[in-house]
Amino acid sequence: INTTGYKSLFHNKVKIKGDGEFEVVTGKKTKRYKSGKTVVFKAADKISKNGKVVIKPCNNTKFKVMSIKRQQGCPKYRGKFEIVWRKEGLLLKNVLPLEKYLYDVIPSEMPTSCNMNALEAQAVCARSFTYTQLNSGRFDKYGADVDDSVSCQVYNNIKEDKKGIKAVDNTKN
Repeated sequence: INTTGYKSLFHNKVKIKGDGEFEVVTGKKTKRYKSGKTVVFKAADKISKNGKVVIKPCNNTKFKVMSIKRQQGCPKYRGKFEIVWRKEGLLLKNVLPLEKYLYDVIPSEMPTSCNMNALEAQAVCARSFTYTQLNSGRFDKYGADVDDSVSCQVYNNIKEDKKGIKAVDNTKN
């Protein structure tokens, strides 16, 4: 996940708020947080330098990344996050199933006011493009498959909606 303005993959600070309960795993230590709580990690923090931090949802929790601004404001994400320290800063990775990823690609790549056939065609193209990226190894050095900018597909610049989700679900498999 890039910083605001898609300027860098490396963050100085990552601030994440859960809309439900979630857990933060650092090494062998797990801490559970209640809905509405915010966690902050800075590149200079000791905890961040000790390897990977995993932020896992409980139930259907979504996470709002308060340290990033997109067209929709601070974006919300499905799945879990991994934060990895590098000397350049923190890498923020969103880990989730492909279909859930596409829920936030479709409205960011084309207006969901388009007719359903066009949205379904976009979903097929986006899925195919993602598979090509997964097999390319282009982001292996970051421990990732894709990024969220126009260098791959714009992901979660505009929030998901029912019509985009339906287009993805209609074209699954």
